[in-house]
Amino acid sequence: MVGRLSFCVQRLDLPEALDITAETFAQDARVLAGSADVVLGGASVRRIDASGIQLLYTIVAAAKARGSKVAWDSPSKTLIDAARAAGLERLLEL
Repeated sequence: MVGRLSFCVQRLDLPEALDITAETFAQDARVLAGSADVVLGGASVRRIDASGIQLLYTIVAAAKARGSKVAWDSPSKTLIDAARAAGLERLLEL
């Protein structure tokens, strides 16, 4: 859920397939290296594997390490279930 974020926010909409083939997404995710808060749009995720979960964890951990907030906008059931199965639902703030 999108809550209170700073004035400077970067949004990254996740692809339908967030798996090992999501190289373009991984490249897009590198732009999140700044100090802005991050909104992850997860509504379109229909397939996700361990590498996709790992990439999301990296994004969230990096944001927290630099003091930025992370918010989710409509994470799909597939995304939530995968995070739960990996034991990372809480760490990903889903």
